[in-house]
Amino acid sequence: MKDSDELFTIEIHFETNKKPKEENKEQIKFNSDKPEPKKIEVYGPQQIIDERLKALKEKAEKWREAKNRAFLDLRDAIFDQNRGAVKTTRDTFLKQAEKYKNETSEPVSFVPFTCYWPTYDVMSDSQRKWYFFWRDRARHGEYLQTALSYIFLYVYELLGEIGVEDECDGFIKLCNIWGEFRTYFPTIDKYIEQWTADYIAIHFKDGLPEFIFNSINYPETINHLPTNLIIDYIFRTGLLKLGDENAITYIGRFSNYKIEASKFYQKNDKAEINESITLVICHLNNYLKDKTDKGILQTYTPAYIKPQTRLPYQNAIYQGKVKSVEVDAFDYTKNKSLRDFFTAVIKQTENILRKMSNYKGKLTNELPKEYSDVIEKFLLDRRKRKIIEERSKIEMNVDKIRQLIHHSNEIRDKLLEGSEFSTDETMSEEIAAEQPAPPTAAKADSKYGNLSAYLTETQRLLLSFITERGGSILYNELSNSFNGVFVQMEIDNINEAAISCLGDILILSEGEELIIQEI
Repeated sequence: MKDSDELFTIEIHFETNKKPKEENKEQIKFNSDKPEPKKIEVYGPQQIIDERLKALKEKAEKWREAKNRAFLDLRDAIFDQNRGAVKTTRDTFLKQAEKYKNETSEPVSFVPFTCYWPTYDVMSDSQRKWYFFWRDRARHGEYLQTALSYIFLYVYELLGEIGVEDECDGFIKLCNIWGEFRTYFPTIDKYIEQWTADYIAIHFKDGLPEFIFNSINYPETINHLPTNLIIDYIFRTGLLKLGDENAITYIGRFSNYKIEASKFYQKNDKAEINESITLVICHLNNYLKDKTDKGILQTYTPAYIKPQTRLPYQNAIYQGKVKSVEVDAFDYTKNKSLRDFFTAVIKQTENILRKMSNYKGKLTNELPKEYSDVIEKFLLDRRKRKIIEERSKIEMNVDKIRQLIHHSNEIRDKLLEGSEFSTDETMSEEIAAEQPAPPTAAKADSKYGNLSAYLTETQRLLLSFITERGGSILYNELSNSFNGVFVQMEIDNINEAAISCLGDILILSEGEELIIQEI
C-alpha cells in the first residue's frame, strides 16, 4: 500500500429486535439463534434432573463456540476488505511476519497509525519504515514513544513467536513491552493479562522457570500474572519478595485475616513478621508434601478442577498451530477451605510471635494442633539459629586490645632489664586485689534451677554475680571482677544453654550494659 492509497473499513450493525433474514451464503453473519431457556419440570429421580441440566449446559457451550467461530470469520472478512483486491488465506499474517521478522530501517520520524487489528499490509510505506525502526530499538530494550497500533502489532509477533530466541525470550519481551507502555495505555492490561495467561498455558504447563521472574524489568506486571502460579512459585522458592511486592502481599489475598490491622503488627518489626509468616507457610507446604505428596493448594482445593477451554489469544491476530488452550479458571482466592487454612496459619504464627515477644493477648483460631506444633518448632529453631549467627559475629574491642598490648610490652621490658619480676606472682596479686569474695550461686540456682544443670561453676558464679546486683551490670565491671575469665565467651555459652532450656536467651547486651531479662 502506498501513502496515497485509501484504507477501507466496514461498519457492522446488529439489529437485535428484528428476526434474522433468510440465510445468504455470500453474506457473513453471526449465529444469533440463541437457544430459548426451557422450563424444567422437576419429576422422577434426581438422575433424570441432572441429565437434563447437563444437556442444557452442553447446548449452551456449543452455542458459545459457534459464536466464537462466527466472530473469527467476520474478523477475517474485515482484513480482506482492508486489503482491497488482494485475496489472502488465513495464514497470511504469519507468512508476512516471517518475511519481515529481520527487517530494519534507518532512523525515521514517527508516523501516526490507528487500526483496530493492525497488520503489515494495512500500513503505508512510511508507517512500515517507522515500525521496523521502532521494533529494532524495542528488541534492544529501548522503547521509543509510539502509537498503540504499532505496539499491538509487535505483541502479535511475540504471540506468534516471531523474532524471539525461544518461548522464554518471547515471554520476557512480552512482559517488558507491557510494563513499559501500560502506564501510557492502561487499556492494554485487559488484553495482555489474558494473553500472558494463554502463553503460560501453552508454553509453561509446569510453571514459569525462576530466571524469568528475575528477567522481567517491570516488576509491577508480575502482579497481573495468574495468582495461583505466583503462590506456587513462592512455595517452591521461598522468596520473601517478588517483583516490587512482598510475598506476604500475595499470600494475604487468600486470608480473611488482615494482619496489617493488628496492633502487634503495627508496634513491632513488620519486616520480621512478614518474613516469618512467609517462611512458615513455605515450611508447611513442604511439610504437607513430605507427608501426603500434596502441597497446600492441592490439599485444600477440589481434587479435580475442570480447565476452561478457549481459543488462544482472543482479540489478537494469531495464526499459529495451537487451536485451543486449556487454562485454570478456578479462583483460588475464593475457595473457602483454602482461605480458612491460610487465615488460621497466619493467626497462629502471630500468636507464637506474640508469645516469643512477651506480648499480651492471643488470637482465636481453629488450626489443628499438629500444624501449630510444626509452626512453633520452626519459629523457635529459626530464632535459635539467628541468635547463634549473631553470637558468631566477633566484635573487636580496640581499647581492650591496646591495654593488652601495653601490658605485654611492660612485661617484656622488665624481663629484658633483668628485674626480679614474676608474671605469675604479679597476676596472682592482681587477682587477689581485684577479685571480690567468691559469690555464692544460691540465688541463681533457686531462680534458674533447670538452667544450672547445664552451666559450669564459672558460669553459675557469673550469673549469680549479675543477679545480686539487680540483674544488670556494666561489662567492664563484670570483666574486672572476673579477671582471667573470658567473660564474653561465658555469657554466650550461658545464653546458648538458656535457649535449649528456657527457649530464649537470658542475658541481653545493650551497649556496655548487660541485663538479665525476665523469662
